[in-house]
Amino acid sequence: MSSHRHWNPSASSAPEAHSTEYIEEFKRIFQTAVECRYRDPSHTGVLLSGGIDSCSIAAVAAASTKHNLNTFSLKVGLKNPICEESESIDHFQSINHFNARNLFASDVVKTAPSIRTLASTIDNPFTASLISGPIPLYAMAKTNGMQRVVDGVDGDIVSSLTGNYQWFVANEQGLTAGCRELVKEALYFDEHRSLPRMLTSFVFRRLSNRLIPRNTPIRTYLRSRQTISARKRSIDESPIKSSFAKEVYLLDRYRQQFENDHPRYPVRIGEACSNTLAAPFLVAAIERYEEAASTYSLQATHPFMDVRLVNYCLNTPWHFRTRNGVPKWILRQAMAKHLPSKITNQYKIENIAYWFLDEINHNYLTHHPTPPKWLLETLEDFVKIELLRKEWKQSAKSPNSDIADIVSTSIILGEWLRERF
Repeated sequence: MSSHRHWNPSASSAPEAHSTEYIEEFKRIFQTAVECRYRDPSHTGVLLSGGIDSCSIAAVAAASTKHNLNTFSLKVGLKNPICEESESIDHFQSINHFNARNLFASDVVKTAPSIRTLASTIDNPFTASLISGPIPLYAMAKTNGMQRVVDGVDGDIVSSLTGNYQWFVANEQGLTAGCRELVKEALYFDEHRSLPRMLTSFVFRRLSNRLIPRNTPIRTYLRSRQTISARKRSIDESPIKSSFAKEVYLLDRYRQQFENDHPRYPVRIGEACSNTLAAPFLVAAIERYEEAASTYSLQATHPFMDVRLVNYCLNTPWHFRTRNGVPKWILRQAMAKHLPSKITNQYKIENIAYWFLDEINHNYLTHHPTPPKWLLETLEDFVKIELLRKEWKQSAKSPNSDIADIVSTSIILGEWLRERF
């Protein structure tokens, strides 16, 4: 038995055309990608967040049918009144006739059995993190008779440029062009204070690259050593027990991931974007979504991963995907007449899943100011107990996203292990 890749994303030089032509063609392909996945309105639901990706899908799906659209959204309560995605959901639902089902995080996590019930549906512990988003929505969709769900997974990867795209702009158009894009992006995201440091670092790295080009054997070796050393430090500092990390060959897995992700450092923007789409972590992420959905007898579909749409975006000039520092520019233009400006003009906002993690921790820690005895006994072979106690205490006092992730993952994984073993 052997395996082979049936399709490999690749970019080529795009022909010159007017902006309107590119935008209209993107819109046509995007509509096709959504409509072919929204075939049975009565039994198909859209996972609606307040971001432009899922709102665009909902707008196209609603326009393609006479039925009211079934939408499923995760929201946060009054504890987090400034969650921008939750506000966008309210605004978008208020101007459309949707069969909107909203699930508040507090309703899901207010009791430990609720978390245990969700954890019991997970076949693969690596999908545990999805409890902070799609899994509760999959459960709600199944309860409401859905057979298929459509989501906006990876819209940012397809309709926008890869991170650090300024580096590749500098490769193709010179250092000045790269710096100009860096400034535009910083201004768009309101990072004025960090701009001098970012520019200095960018110019220094460009100059050092002239001395030792990135794709030479010595530079590749040094980058590999640096990455693996950083991963080793992160393992040492993480709650993962060293003996368990060695038992599962965690460092070797990181090394293999580096070799898969960096066979050759890309030189052009198209090559960098192609590498991102073909990366193993992206494939694994989609598989986890689909595996979690199948637990509820649902088919999870992702319009932004439509081969036609991916190919088109890869082969459009880079400035249509990110322009003047604005990501997803072509998507924003294509949906300008179909979405309220509050959504098409919004900044990059924190995913509602982060707020959901905060809700999990807040509720659980209210009832358990210290880690429960059963949780420590369940996880003692896998995590550093003293570090978990410390992070737990810190999260109860002044939580941050990193600690929230550690604590919530510990809770969910502990429930999963207790249910299974």
